[in-house]
Amino acid sequence: MRVKFCKYLLVLICVFSLTMVSAQHTLLVKSSYTNNTPVTEGVFTGTGFNTLQGAITHARTLTGEVEIELMENITEVVTIQQKTSLNLTIDGNGKTLTGQIRIDGDGRLNGDDKLVIKNLNFTFKSGTADGAFIYSLKDSQAYNTHGYTHNVTVADCNFDGAGSVSFRAVRCPAKGSAKNIILINVTAKNLFGLAEFRGTIDITIQNCTATENMLYGVQISGGYGTHQIENNEFVATATGAYGIVVQDACSADITYKNNTITADRALVFKATSSAQDNYVESGIYNGTLEHTGVNKLHISGGTFGSEPADGDIVSGYVKINNGDGTWSVTKVSNAIYVDKNYTTNGDTVIVDGNKGIGFQTLQAAVTYARTNLIGDAVIMVLSNLEEVVDIRQKEGLNLTINGANHSLLGQIRIDGDGRQSGTDILIIENINFKYVSTLSADYSGLIYFPTRNQLGRYNYAHNVTIRNCDFDGTGSTSFWAVNVPSGVSPKNIILENDTCHVLFGFASLRSTINATIRDCVVNNVSDGGIILGNCTGEFTIEDNKIDVNTTNPESYGVRVQDPGTTATITFEGNDIDAPRPLYFRNTGAGVSSRILSGRYVGGGVFYENANGDVEISGGTYSEEPVAENIVPGYAAFDNGNGTWSVDPISATITYIYGSETIEQYKREGEAVTLYGESTFTKLDYTLQKWNTQEDGSGIDYELESSYNVDNDLTLYPVWTLTCPIIEAITATPSTICYNFNSQLNIDLTDTLEATIAWFPATGLSATNVEDPSITALTETTTYTVTVTNRNSCSATATVTVTVNPEVVMNPVADREPHCAGDATSYEFSTPLTVGTMEYEWTNDNAAIGLATSGTGNISFIPTNTTANILIANITVTPKHTYNGIPCEGDAITFTIKVLPTILADVNKNQYTCPGDINVELYYNECERVINLGTPTVPVMEGNAVTLTNNAPEGYVFSVGTTVVTWTATDACGDSITCDQTVVVSYPPCGEGTVMTDNDGNEYQTVRIGCQCWTKENIRTNADSATAYNNSDSLENIYGKLYTWYSAVAIAEGDNNAVPTATPDILGESYVQGICPEGWVLPTPDAFTLMLANGGNATNAKSDNNLYWLPNRQGVAPLSGFDALGAGNYNAALDRYENLLGSTNFWTSLNANAQNATSVEINYFCEDGMMKEFSKEDGLSVRCLKISLSPFTAQACPGTLTVTDVDGNVYNTVLIGEQCWMRENLRTTQYANGTPIALGTDTSTTTPFRYYPNNSNSTDITFYGYLYNWPAVMNGAASSNANPSGVQGVCPDGWHVPSTAEWESLMTYMNSQSQYVCQSYYTNSFAKSLADSVAWATHTQSCAVGNNLNENNATGFSARPAGYMSIKWNNTPTILNPINFGYNAYFWSATEKETSPGQARGYNIEYRNPSFISSSADKDYGRSVRCVRD
Repeated sequence: MRVKFCKYLLVLICVFSLTMVSAQHTLLVKSSYTNNTPVTEGVFTGTGFNTLQGAITHARTLTGEVEIELMENITEVVTIQQKTSLNLTIDGNGKTLTGQIRIDGDGRLNGDDKLVIKNLNFTFKSGTADGAFIYSLKDSQAYNTHGYTHNVTVADCNFDGAGSVSFRAVRCPAKGSAKNIILINVTAKNLFGLAEFRGTIDITIQNCTATENMLYGVQISGGYGTHQIENNEFVATATGAYGIVVQDACSADITYKNNTITADRALVFKATSSAQDNYVESGIYNGTLEHTGVNKLHISGGTFGSEPADGDIVSGYVKINNGDGTWSVTKVSNAIYVDKNYTTNGDTVIVDGNKGIGFQTLQAAVTYARTNLIGDAVIMVLSNLEEVVDIRQKEGLNLTINGANHSLLGQIRIDGDGRQSGTDILIIENINFKYVSTLSADYSGLIYFPTRNQLGRYNYAHNVTIRNCDFDGTGSTSFWAVNVPSGVSPKNIILENDTCHVLFGFASLRSTINATIRDCVVNNVSDGGIILGNCTGEFTIEDNKIDVNTTNPESYGVRVQDPGTTATITFEGNDIDAPRPLYFRNTGAGVSSRILSGRYVGGGVFYENANGDVEISGGTYSEEPVAENIVPGYAAFDNGNGTWSVDPISATITYIYGSETIEQYKREGEAVTLYGESTFTKLDYTLQKWNTQEDGSGIDYELESSYNVDNDLTLYPVWTLTCPIIEAITATPSTICYNFNSQLNIDLTDTLEATIAWFPATGLSATNVEDPSITALTETTTYTVTVTNRNSCSATATVTVTVNPEVVMNPVADREPHCAGDATSYEFSTPLTVGTMEYEWTNDNAAIGLATSGTGNISFIPTNTTANILIANITVTPKHTYNGIPCEGDAITFTIKVLPTILADVNKNQYTCPGDINVELYYNECERVINLGTPTVPVMEGNAVTLTNNAPEGYVFSVGTTVVTWTATDACGDSITCDQTVVVSYPPCGEGTVMTDNDGNEYQTVRIGCQCWTKENIRTNADSATAYNNSDSLENIYGKLYTWYSAVAIAEGDNNAVPTATPDILGESYVQGICPEGWVLPTPDAFTLMLANGGNATNAKSDNNLYWLPNRQGVAPLSGFDALGAGNYNAALDRYENLLGSTNFWTSLNANAQNATSVEINYFCEDGMMKEFSKEDGLSVRCLKISLSPFTAQACPGTLTVTDVDGNVYNTVLIGEQCWMRENLRTTQYANGTPIALGTDTSTTTPFRYYPNNSNSTDITFYGYLYNWPAVMNGAASSNANPSGVQGVCPDGWHVPSTAEWESLMTYMNSQSQYVCQSYYTNSFAKSLADSVAWATHTQSCAVGNNLNENNATGFSARPAGYMSIKWNNTPTILNPINFGYNAYFWSATEKETSPGQARGYNIEYRNPSFISSSADKDYGRSVRCVRD
């Protein structure tokens, strides 16, 4: 039979208790000691020996507790012979013994003496016999007949067998019969094995380690008794080695627990005795498990490297293949697992090493348990489930359903099988219940106990525990977490550590016998927490937290209701917050509720027809509990924070006045605040204090003061005559602004028909009331109030109302308008000298750059983005703070004005330069003064603009591109610029330009300075023209030689003839002579200019040495004139001379009757020479290009063109003495930059311009604009003076012609016969004024439209732009262009005398030869020609 483990435990207790006994004798071992001599070393004091054996031998002479302490490492083999009454301990103190300890049991197997070897490190000593560090002598070696080693403990020792191949740590050989051998906390390495026990009785091996270079483990052969092998770790490395082997005739009971053994053969059982039992309870055994002997093996736990035999496994346990080559043995229980992922029901499953039955649904598992199981059964839920589960309890089946914190979407319904007194148990734990909408409202609980009607019989559920569950009713309006309806009558219900939320309530227990609800948490329920109805037995409601969290005023924490029979309900340690934390309703007399402790707030304890007892002896409440329910010796105490607590009474204070008695209670550890003066009343008297004697001779106690009272106390009132008391006198506010109001107020007590008088009456609404008001107070005033009551007692008090000074500020003067962008500031001030001032201002025009409001002085940079002066009204309100009171004064207003700035976009965008100008100079014109026009400038209110440029009036423009920068500067100094480009170019000349003479010969040209010359001598045929030596070949090179007569085209020898003068457009006169049209014979000045511009005469020569004497040709830089040494013809000598030596060119200058002037270029002079030659001599001719006036009339001298403000350039024409524009006006603005609007209507007052033919595609450059008379005059008055003096729409220096000026033109034209077509037509010179293009044709003789090429003899170039009117009777107005392409209409500056609505003008019609005087409505649009001032 197996011996109980308690025996082993007793052995250990005895061993350790012995080691703790103080030694009676201490022996110290050190080689330097003298034997048997007292020594002290460190903490040790004892008798010294120089060898361990010497100490052991001496110890045997002693009895009792003897301890040998090693003081150094030693080397020796010692023998210990045990002795009765000698308990010997050898303490190595961590020192090393190289050698062996041999033990002789003195032949006493059952001796009670003990031997302990501890804290000693053993190392191998060569030559040591018997194969072990600690060796038990066998019989043949012992002092007596038997060895019988006994009661030996080896503890905390280390064994190192390095150098040995056969040593063990401990060895008890055969025929030694050792008993009670204990190895504890031993380590071993480099050994054959840890221990060998043969024939040994009672062995304990505990917490030992043998893992490093160990061949084998532990061998047990023979012996009997009880062995315990526990918490050890062995590693055996030899091939086929054992970890533990039990063999031979061993009959001991051996228990194996929590060992870790690694060996090829971890456990080997081959004992030959059937009485030997091995109990393997736990551990890891890495290696084979061999059981080949007749001994018994009982496995009830552990993991093994090979499969245990079925016969070796204890009944009720099962082996499990771990799948990794190991096997485990575990207990078989009524284990059931539920996982919706299982594919079938009822299969065997293993979960966490435990064997059980698997089911897909909880219902299937419950049904299986009821059908098949008895005893304890556990259903473990392994997944979330969704189902409704019915449980019917079963006698003898204790069922636990463990949800393992998984969710059940559904409910559990419990059926007690009609057995109210059943002893079986049902536990539901660790399930998260969740409401689903498919649940039937007839079963309104996530755990529900069905009724008799629902089951068809009584339910009588019993012994049900619901713990650690969560109930979530989201989506429900009527479900409970746990619902026991009436009539179910369950017994012994426990709800523990459950949580509940979002439900109708937590638990409804009706007709229940015995229930406990503890440590549950309830919140967010709509009706209440717990209902106990018609209950019987003992109920405990403890340590729950219930927070109803609803606005329903009738919701409850716990509701006890209905008569019941006999029930005791105990409330303890709960925390309940509900409108009715405890609610007792319709309870019977047999229902007793005891409230011991807890917190019950949110409302008061509520009673409704409650007949049962409610006994309160503790707890905290939000309303004072009913006194009759408080247990005697207890009272409700006000905690001062809105709650009351029921605590034991530690003392009673009794107040007595006459027949009145009032009691006050005190609780332990708190001072008591005595009642105040309202406790008792006496007419015209005031309760002053308390006294312990009725006559006041005792000890005084102050009213409403706190005292530590340890014993009961009786107090009586002490009275004084009542006088009025002014508790407080106030003025609200007590400091006010000037002319403001206040309110006086006094708080009175004990008034007793008092009268009131205030003084002075200044500003008061009344002087005889408690609270008079003060109106419009202007100075600081102190008011005194006197209150007198019917006892003629009076009281006075004063209060001062402080009035701050009147708030004023100094005025702010308006200033001249500010320039935009110039920082400016306004500083505000006050005559006040106390307090602090603040100024708040507003601005009604943020466009000036100032915020709409602000505080303090104003400092800002003004802005103006408009063309007008901006005006802002600034309102400043002074605020004064004094005596901590802010006061406000009357506001002042001033204005800030800001000038417009040219920098603002609206103005800057109006600024435009005159248009770019491209000017081609006339031939022989080197530079020109150009009328640039005037930029369009913005018109800004109050801010005039000044224009400047880098080309001031009279500026002469040379050939090239000049950028004229116009700067517009306003009065504030701000300026903007624009650029106008003026391009001046020469007329065509040079490469690609030829002169063709009258014979068709072409000549290359060259530009030299401003002049355009032929680059070759001409060879035009003339009567007197000859080639040099009459050689045609030389003619082709040098041209012809001409007499001066031929050169100037007069008869040969006619010295009286004057050559015809040809004027150019510049007003110079030239002689065309033999040159073709547009070309002339040069003057001497022209030659001089050419030579100067070319450098000198040498530069004018050709650089080809074929045409000059050797080394006499031209040299760089050449002018390009390319003069050849053409020689000359000497008429007087009739010979040709100077070929290649010189050349002479005729000029148009007649020197005298015989000679004319020429220019000579010869081979020896750098400069040309003016020489006179006979007019009959033959000289070369070069032609000079001029710009002919295209008309008979010339351009105006000094004013060839005029430029308007837009940059438009107009040619001029001189007719008679008048200088006219040769083109129609096309400006869009006046000379000052004021724009002229493009008209969409007509007007006699508003200036308009119009497109000719009312089309913006009309060529304005050719036709110009049409203008109504208001636009023409620009506000000027009618004028018929000559000149008119009306600039109007004309450029600077020009004016609108009056009727008198037009008449002057007509007079001149009629005086010039070349301009008059037929004299029988009046003013028939229209063709001479009309342009030669664009007119409609007509067959009328002398009509403008007849033979257009005969038009424009004057160069006036009138063009048929028609005129503009409106179509009559049209709404809206439609412009009506008339006679475009047919007629021209011009305005004058003269109003029609007989019709002020009209103005005078003049017409040219395509079908009429006459220039016609006319008049037109002023709103008509007509062309404009301007006349120079």
